[in-house]
Amino acid sequence: MEDKTKQSTPYPLRMSEDLRSKLEDEANKIGRSLHAEIITRLEKSFDKNENTPEEKIHEFFKIIDDLIAKNLKLSELLDAKIQDVEKVNKKQGRV
Repeated sequence: MEDKTKQSTPYPLRMSEDLRSKLEDEANKIGRSLHAEIITRLEKSFDKNENTPEEKIHEFFKIIDDLIAKNLKLSELLDAKIQDVEKVNKKQGRV
C-alpha cells in the first residue's frame, strides 16, 4: 500500500487562467484548496466505477430499450390472452 503521507516531488502545472479560475471556484464551493481539487479530479479520472456522462447516457438508453422490449412482449401476451377469452366467450355465446 502506498504511503500517502510521503511528500512527492513538486510538479509545476501550467493551465489557462480560465481553467484555473473554474477549478478555484469549484474548490472554494466545497472548502478545498486548489491543489486538493486538482488531485481529487485526477484521482476520480482513474476510478473504474465512475462512468463518463456518455457511458451513463448509453446505459440509460440500453435500459429504456430493454423496457420497451419487455413492454412489447407483455403487450403481445396480453393480446393473446384477450383473444383466448374472446374465443371462449364466443363459444359460450357470451359475445
